Amino acid sequence: MGSVGTPGSLAVGVPAIALAMRTASTAPDSGAPFSGIGAVTQAPFGENALDAKTASTLHALNDQDFGKGVLGAQLIAEARALPRMINGKRLYLIPTETGKLCAFLEGGTEACTEPLSEARPAAVIAMDDDGPGGVGAVVFGVAIDGVRTVSFTAAGARHVVPVKGNMFAFQGSPMMTAEGLSGQTATFDDGTTVRLS
Repeated sequence: MGSVGTPGSLAVGVPAIALAMRTASTAPDSGAPFSGIGAVTQAPFGENALDAKTASTLHALNDQDFGKGVLGAQLIAEARALPRMINGKRLYLIPTETGKLCAFLEGGTEACTEPLSEARPAAVIAMDDDGPGGVGAVVFGVAIDGVRTVSFTAAGARHVVPVKGNMFAFQGSPMMTAEGLSGQTATFDDGTTVRLS
């Protein structure tokens, strides 16, 4: 399992919704949120299923009705882990009953969005442990099959991050903050680039 950066408390904590969401709509089928994400096509079992602690956290969020007006309840039994780790933590993808897709980083950071597609092939999430001057922001997320890299500008520099196993992660410098991202793009294997923001 790969890891990025060093463990620490997360500045964007549960229950934070980090990505923009549209109004709720009914999903045509329960597999739609995972469409095009090859790393999570297998039914949840063993290493790609939720651990007990994360499942308990997600059940508690569902019980609090957090986000249900837009997202609907998260379908926790369908949650699947991506193959790499970020700061020693698993990244899970969880569909909702309205067809949205949530990414939950073990320990607290969550972002929910519409399912990914060729028009919007990646979801970018940023977290910052302690603001400018401490540990730099970590930028991570998920991308559909065929996306080679995700790029963004932060702290005055352009960063190109490879996608492996449908996920990507980048540890920024101490002066890089979670709020300072712009110009996010995804580049496919054929060289096509899609603007994400």
